[in-house]
Amino acid sequence: PTGIHAIRVLDQNSIERQYYTFKQNWTVQTIDIPYLTSGLNFLLIYTDIGVITKKILVR
Repeated sequence: PTGIHAIRVLDQNSIERQYYTFKQNWTVQTIDIPYLTSGLNFLLIYTDIGVITKKILVR
């Protein structure tokens, strides 16, 4: 498994809406994102091996 160090939440205009940092790797975290607007949003997940980008579609 890869440790997650931080997560950036971007809205559909690529504006950062939230930034989370994690002190302990290897634990399950819940991220609450009710503030995102409808449309395509993005998560940038910073790990030990690089950055992973995930799309989130909010309806």
